[in-house]
Amino acid sequence: ESPLQEVPLSVLHKRASPLNLSHQSLAHGLDSARRLDALEWLVQAFDALDLADEQLFSAIGLLDRFAANATAPIAAGPGAFALVLAVMLVALKVSGFKKDLERARRLVVEVSGSSRPWAAVRKAEFSILRRLGFRACTPTAFDLLDRLLSDLFPSLALRLAGNASAGSGPMPSAGTDPASWDPESKLRCSNLARFLLEMCVVYDPEALYGSGRPPLVSAVAALLLSLLSHSAPRHYAQMMAEAVHLTESNRTTLMEIAEAMRSRWVMVNPARFVELSVAELMRACRITSFALSCLPTTNSRAEVNPYNGYGSSFPPHDKHLADLAPGSRHALAMDDPDRLVGRRLWRSTFCLALHLQAGLQDGTSRALPPGVAELL
Repeated sequence: ESPLQEVPLSVLHKRASPLNLSHQSLAHGLDSARRLDALEWLVQAFDALDLADEQLFSAIGLLDRFAANATAPIAAGPGAFALVLAVMLVALKVSGFKKDLERARRLVVEVSGSSRPWAAVRKAEFSILRRLGFRACTPTAFDLLDRLLSDLFPSLALRLAGNASAGSGPMPSAGTDPASWDPESKLRCSNLARFLLEMCVVYDPEALYGSGRPPLVSAVAALLLSLLSHSAPRHYAQMMAEAVHLTESNRTTLMEIAEAMRSRWVMVNPARFVELSVAELMRACRITSFALSCLPTTNSRAEVNPYNGYGSSFPPHDKHLADLAPGSRHALAMDDPDRLVGRRLWRSTFCLALHLQAGLQDGTSRALPPGVAELL
């Protein structure tokens, strides 16, 4: 048998082209409030089933693609809920395990209020596949970000992969990667980049999609912002030159998406953020369509860290990043990095943020989703 070969980033970028949606088309098919309701249900369902983040964002991508290609707005009612159930099942069929799919099917029966929900759900599944030309397996921005992170932090990627099969072990040494940076900082940077991207996917489809932006653009913006926020060594930003070139985006586009990510986090946690503009955060970088290089800076860690004004990296028991993981009020304190491996760090934060966003939109107070109240 021939050995497995890594798919080049350029190929993944091309395969993600079905997600080059326009926000205008998406909004025509599914308005923002109802999209948010659908995502709220999906987030909580995937959390309850303990499914992977990749599968969740595959489902979100399917829903957005279906809505963006709709000839008429998706009508409210049982048919719309059947559509949400269907995107969950299609996502698991193309990227999940059989046991996950069986558990999801049981959930469909439980939440549908009918012992025979399958006629409507299967009709919705077929409608999704037919409208998308049966191209259901498409790399998402989340997949592309994971690829960028594995390229930047190969030792951390190997560590996480080993943990999934071999259990806990020692973290890799700080000098494993080409640019020496301690493993805890790499893990914090990776987690923040994922969180920024996830917030953008949920809250800011306009920034995410624009007039047809490829998913790689938002992945690059999230990672650049996280690198700068953690004052990462210059080498890591320089390693992203190929990704920036593939996006064919200029500095303005990347800054626009990064600003949307930063602004959303300010909205959710205004008391925990220093009011810095993305222009200030990205002043250290010069981005062109062909290369990305960091300009020399003075000791500017306080300038680029959007979480505090301490002039240093996150303190060992920082209070700024509390409430980000189920069952832990200080999940990113990094006392024990291994306890974060393989866990969904952000789901409860999503549920809380979705709840807050819904309250802002309709002016009403809503009951907190299950599992969120104890985090407050």
